[in-house]
Amino acid sequence: MAPNQFKIKVETDSYKTETLLTDNKYLCKLGKSIGEVKVASWDTNYYPGGLYTEARTATVNHPLQGSGSARYDFTDSSQEILSLIAYQDFNPKSTHAGGSEHWNFELRAESLKKTLRNLPFHQVPKSAYIDIEIIECSTNTTLFKKRLCWMPQP
Repeated sequence: MAPNQFKIKVETDSYKTETLLTDNKYLCKLGKSIGEVKVASWDTNYYPGGLYTEARTATVNHPLQGSGSARYDFTDSSQEILSLIAYQDFNPKSTHAGGSEHWNFELRAESLKKTLRNLPFHQVPKSAYIDIEIIECSTNTTLFKKRLCWMPQP
């Protein structure tokens, strides 16, 4: 039986894209493949309704809005947590994204030191809001949907 597949959709009034979280392009960074996933489950959602910082992860210029996590159990009995992390990037030095403020998304794997930035929506143009939706593909069921609103820099 194939493991659960999770589709992540992000959308603003002028932008829309999606990706499969249980995809080899992300799992290969862990030295794994979709064929090695025994069970995958969507575990947590943490979106507190405000911007916050976190040591070695998010600063006042690049604060978090929240994250959600999936747990993977592999056929070799190992486990991994992959977290989809949502940021606002105020881009104060205008060094990327055309110098503009924008949304950022990254994947964090517990076993890796660096976040994965190869999401098709790593940088999303600034908008008043962004909708995040997590879909369980086998049943086409929405597991989680949240609208994040752009907030002024604290």
